[in-house]
Amino acid sequence: MVPGQAQITIGVANTPTVVNTYAPVTNISGTTVSIGASTGFAHTFAVGNKVLIVQMTGSLGENGGKFEFANISAVSGNDITLAQLNNTYDFATERVQLIWVPYDPIGITTLANILAKPWDGATGGIVCVLTDGTLTLNGAVIADKAGFTGNEAIGETIWGEGVYGGGGAGMGGGGGYGANSMNAAG
Repeated sequence: MVPGQAQITIGVANTPTVVNTYAPVTNISGTTVSIGASTGFAHTFAVGNKVLIVQMTGSLGENGGKFEFANISAVSGNDITLAQLNNTYDFATERVQLIWVPYDPIGITTLANILAKPWDGATGGIVCVLTDGTLTLNGAVIADKAGFTGNEAIGETIWGEGVYGGGGAGMGGGGGYGANSMNAAG
């Protein structure tokens, strides 16, 4: 799934698919992020890929919930160098993950439901695709009970540039920004 002249297609018709690759962050030095074993979609992190780095735990007033998108500029084994890293993340005492994000500037089409890998205490709980063009959903985006402890949504919703979320167990013990599902119709 490399940006090209035509939009990318994700999934297999009628087969719900986890579309992201997730890896726990074990160290950060400058813009180099060291990762553990990846799970989710079978994709190897590569130069030019779009990734999301996110701190999943910690207090919201501090680093909990902090995230940013970045581009990979180099890969050496489990060391991923990002073109830039603007935030600081507390990988030593909190859970931080690096997520490969399917990206295409032209557009993305899904062929079925796309899923978040359930949060396992180290990775998951997020589903993300990114395009500058048209996103065509031929199914739902499903992250029901996939974030943190899998709590029911508490009615808190975030809408933004491709962002949708509802309740989860949250950071700092309160209700947070896990994810609920959104269907293609709205």
